Amino acid sequence: MTTKDTARQHIAALVQRYHNTPEKERRAYNENQTRISFILPLFEALGWNISDPAEVSAEENIARGFVDFGFYINGVQSFYLETKRVSESINTREHVNQAINYSYLKGVTWAVLTNFEELALFNADWETKHPDESHVFTFRFEDYAEVEFERLWMLSRPAMQERALDKYAERYGKKTRKQPIADVLFKQLIGWRRDLFNNFRAYGGVFAGDSAQVDNEIQKLFDRLIFLRAAEDRGIESPHLKELTRAGTSNLFDRLIKLFAQMNGVYNSNLFEPSQLDALKLNDDLLLRSIIEGLYRSPNFGYGEYDFRAISADVLGKVYEQYLGFKATDPVGKEAVGAEKSKKRKAQGIFYTPQFVVRYIVQNTLGKLLANGADPRTIRVVDPACGSGSFLIEAFDVLDRAWKTVEPDMPAAERRRRILMENLYGVDLDPQAVEVTRLNLVLRASLERGRLPLLTHIQRGNSLIDDPAVAGDAAFDWRERFPQVFEQGGFDVVIGNPPYVRQESLGEAFKAYAASRYQTHTGAADLYVYFIEKGIELLRPDGLYSVIVANKWLRANYGQKLRRFLTAQHVQEIVDFGDLPVFPEAVTYPCILTVGKSTPTDGTLTAVVPAKTLEFTDLQTYADTIRFVTLQNELDPKGWSLSSSVGTHLLIKLKAIGVPLGDYINYQNFYGIKTGLNEAFLISESTRKNLIAREPAAAEHIKPFLMGRDVRHYQTPHAEQYLLLFPNGWTRQQMNTTSVVDEWDAWEWFKSQFPACAAHLAPFSDRARRRADQGEFWWELRPCAYYNAFEKPKIIYPDLAQRGEFLFDTKGLFCSNTNYFFPCDDLAILGILNSRLITFFCQQTFAAYRGGFYRFFQQYVTQIPIRRLNLDDPAQRAQHDRMVELVQTMIALKQEHAAELMQFGDQRRLLEERIAKTDREIDSLVYDLYGLTDEERALVESTVT
Repeated sequence: MTTKDTARQHIAALVQRYHNTPEKERRAYNENQTRISFILPLFEALGWNISDPAEVSAEENIARGFVDFGFYINGVQSFYLETKRVSESINTREHVNQAINYSYLKGVTWAVLTNFEELALFNADWETKHPDESHVFTFRFEDYAEVEFERLWMLSRPAMQERALDKYAERYGKKTRKQPIADVLFKQLIGWRRDLFNNFRAYGGVFAGDSAQVDNEIQKLFDRLIFLRAAEDRGIESPHLKELTRAGTSNLFDRLIKLFAQMNGVYNSNLFEPSQLDALKLNDDLLLRSIIEGLYRSPNFGYGEYDFRAISADVLGKVYEQYLGFKATDPVGKEAVGAEKSKKRKAQGIFYTPQFVVRYIVQNTLGKLLANGADPRTIRVVDPACGSGSFLIEAFDVLDRAWKTVEPDMPAAERRRRILMENLYGVDLDPQAVEVTRLNLVLRASLERGRLPLLTHIQRGNSLIDDPAVAGDAAFDWRERFPQVFEQGGFDVVIGNPPYVRQESLGEAFKAYAASRYQTHTGAADLYVYFIEKGIELLRPDGLYSVIVANKWLRANYGQKLRRFLTAQHVQEIVDFGDLPVFPEAVTYPCILTVGKSTPTDGTLTAVVPAKTLEFTDLQTYADTIRFVTLQNELDPKGWSLSSSVGTHLLIKLKAIGVPLGDYINYQNFYGIKTGLNEAFLISESTRKNLIAREPAAAEHIKPFLMGRDVRHYQTPHAEQYLLLFPNGWTRQQMNTTSVVDEWDAWEWFKSQFPACAAHLAPFSDRARRRADQGEFWWELRPCAYYNAFEKPKIIYPDLAQRGEFLFDTKGLFCSNTNYFFPCDDLAILGILNSRLITFFCQQTFAAYRGGFYRFFQQYVTQIPIRRLNLDDPAQRAQHDRMVELVQTMIALKQEHAAELMQFGDQRRLLEERIAKTDREIDSLVYDLYGLTDEERALVESTVT
């Protein structure tokens, strides 16, 4: 790897060579000579491999000029470089515009403009009135190896990997970011869609009353317009659309339809084939003109024009994935307006997959097969929920490079056509998504005017259901639709991002079908579970499967069948993102699962990538630095803990030494009280005093009450709220009757016995009656068989915490249903549960949530391994008693600390030091109890901070 010292030396030599070149000779250099002699060597000195087109890629020429080079790290664009000859100034608005526009349209932040004599950097994301305000820095060649070297180094490959330039920009000063190009296009499409929908519905002709059909034809109109704009900007087509508008607005829609018919004769594809769009009538040609002109230059775009050659498939994918989230269904087009609601998209669990995820999945499936010698001409790749086609587009790019190596003499157009027809397959339930995928693939592949492939391998259907009785005409029989694939045993690669649909939304018909069809079925399984099973079923032997899905199946009960199903295959890798916001618009807790369809052995390894940040240049590089392996057969069927081999062995050891907490406490583990209406049944200290003063008998019905936020480890809790408790059946019992009791009579009796309590509750009567959780009468709480357990010594803990937050209670405290508790009077258990070791166990085996929190549900907590001590053994008795002594000390220190919480100075500092020391002593004793080695202790200490 290039070091800074080496780079400085090479740059100094390059600058000296430039300086020694006579000025007249330098000024005579054309742009290509300037690049070859000075500019590319400068970036080579900065660590870039200028001879590798995957790292430094010359950009293709386009109608309105081009930026010369794109710089990439593992396929991710770092910046774009525009070069000029030495004698040409880089400070003209035209040149600055060109560099910034190109980067912005590509979705890339940084643009570099240089003639070697000067080098300027621009941030294409900043919202500015003038392009020169996007300027970050400029310096001259004399300073490259001297006073400006540190800033120049930020353009080096090593610095780009460390995001040094991004960090510099944050210090440089925050400016408002421009709307990303995807957002600008998306908002335009949604607005146009609304206006077209309303017009077609009002004046469109024979089928204008069919909202879904109108919406589909609007989609087709946009597909055709965007294809033609891209073809124009690539120099494949003349500016037909601009010619149409310049000829006037009269009959513009009819003339556009005729143009589409001409294009069908040229391209002969399903994109331009006759459709119901031809039968629609548009009553507003001015609207159509504004749409066409808007595809050339957006009023929101600032100082540049759209260049569809520069707008990447990733950007178009984002636009269309958002666009597919809306469906016009009502006569006035309200559903087509709400650009912030994403109703359909979120309801269907569809979220655009970030490009770094797409690239990683394709690299580690298709890329891996190709690296191992697979023939690209015979590989078949499928995405069973293809959406806008982002995975298939990435696969296309990888295959295109591979085909070049085995068919170097094949014309590019023919090579790309064969990739579309022979390598790539996709299915989606949404017919509009199918059309978008086809469009994106055609845009990616088209290099010349002429016939386009029909893309019959991109089909509409329900990937999970082959029974028309369940799915209607969407039923999809894979073997019937793609017989040639299954004659060869199945697909080589299955990839994608299945919809995030909760089991509650699946419907009874689907659940009944899944129960009979899928091994992984459970009543609580989300949709992606079935996509995983189906995807692996579609593979040929030794094929590769990789998807990004929620990670809950790793540990949840409903994932047990899926885990069992996967253990019959080779689970090659799991990238666990935990609570990182991979999908900013949704909380999904995603992971990337990669599976090989082969039988594992005792020595089969599973790689684990525990991602802790999204602040990386490239996921592949980041994963390589943190990846570890574990034995697949050591993954516990009860829940997969993604630990290193040392961690896995430690978890196994803990379970072998301890007994499950559930066994230890005879499964007397309870959750707190759910009132159904806290406003009525939870009261303050002042209300408690008032009620008791007015009727002393109320005291036995008022219980000290803890909320989840009140429960912290070793704290002596103080209740700030109280529960007004009249249990289910209490009224009837006190009335001493077994016959039917009218609510009015019961209420009159209750008012006579507890008038103050009745007066407090009466204003809530209507809402209390409507709640689902109540007793026989609305002033009673729901049935609960363990009220007496609250009165016993017990350990309480919250259902959501970052670490063990267990406390000991002897005051008969009640708690909310966001807490759990179990009767226990042994303080040694409290010490074990609050220890760093048990927190390690919890973090490895419990379901993770955003913010570093874990779910302390009964199903998880009852599996915590508790070391059972033999108190008849003097050594073990001594360990037990020492633990009790330390816990008592800790509780006392915590009490004292709570009293001193508002104080500052030495007293509080000394208390905190004593608390930390006692905590360490408890941890050390727990390590001894479980027999941890030095290596295991170090692992726990480094993992739990």
